[in-house]
Amino acid sequence: DFLNRVARACRKEFPNLYLTAYVYSNVRTPPVGMTIEPNIVVDLVTKSYNWVDPVRLEAEKERARSFAALGAGWMFHDWCFSGVTPRIYSRQWAAFLQWAAQNGSIGSSTIEWSPGEPWYLDGANYWVLQQLLSDPYQDVDALWRQYCNDMFGAGAEEMYRFYDLLAQKHVFSDRYYQ
Repeated sequence: DFLNRVARACRKEFPNLYLTAYVYSNVRTPPVGMTIEPNIVVDLVTKSYNWVDPVRLEAEKERARSFAALGAGWMFHDWCFSGVTPRIYSRQWAAFLQWAAQNGSIGSSTIEWSPGEPWYLDGANYWVLQQLLSDPYQDVDALWRQYCNDMFGAGAEEMYRFYDLLAQKHVFSDRYYQ
């Protein structure tokens, strides 16, 4: 309600202004019976590494559709923290970005990572994810090969196979990720 009031007031003086609000924690669930002003864009905070689980992926899509049905524009803020080993899920990420582009998303606010992550492993994944933000229809495997060729020269094919192995091993479990 508060954001709606601010949006209405701002629209009079700044008709091209969009207000954004992070949507997580206690506002993760779309409100029932409320219309959201058209100059509000909700920024759905998500953990994209969950999307290897089809149930969680569909729940995230439904959340976006629900906010859009209330009148809000939407985008997302990705918490893709890696943890101990890299989480390589770029194929699922590309598929979601393609779905998002076809379903009214205006983009992504950011990809968030933690300092101290093993950059020599995670850097490649973040580079691929950032490339997909600019064009989600790019060939994911071609991006991985480009990164490996640029970074590892003679060892490119071996590193590509290594990253591909991590992608194959990234599976969802109810309590942890392997």
